Amino acid sequence: VMISQYRHALGQTRYELVAGCCEAGETAEESARRELLEETGIDCPPEELIFLGTLREPSAFMDCYLCRLTETGEDTPITLQEWETVDSKWVTFCELETMIHKGLIPPPCAMRYGFVKAKLTEIIGEDAWLQADAEEVSALENTPKEASHE
Repeated sequence: VMISQYRHALGQTRYELVAGCCEAGETAEESARRELLEETGIDCPPEELIFLGTLREPSAFMDCYLCRLTETGEDTPITLQEWETVDSKWVTFCELETMIHKGLIPPPCAMRYGFVKAKLTEIIGEDAWLQADAEEVSALENTPKEASHE
């Protein structure tokens, strides 16, 4: 699931992955579950939270998780976080990569996606990235590319 939040630095609303910071005394797993619940209303059981790895950047590090849902995509109800989350959208891996290519995902999130993709490929295999239907691809190909905001 992608969420849309207003980003002051960009002066616009953009789709991105659920993210956030740990609060005092909170483990990374607790933080991941809390942020997912706050931003989407999805309550991920601890046994369904899969640690993908730690992404290290010069000014930060991020523990990345995957929540395995028993319901699929649009069957999972989303509750948007008031005053922060503007919209949500279920996307396939192909749709997400097309959104990145078209500049519809903020650069920091787009750059971190490579790490997440590599870890997910280890779990689900390369074939999962190739499964998009023709309607998805056509709709995304006709979406205008955003100007760069770097």
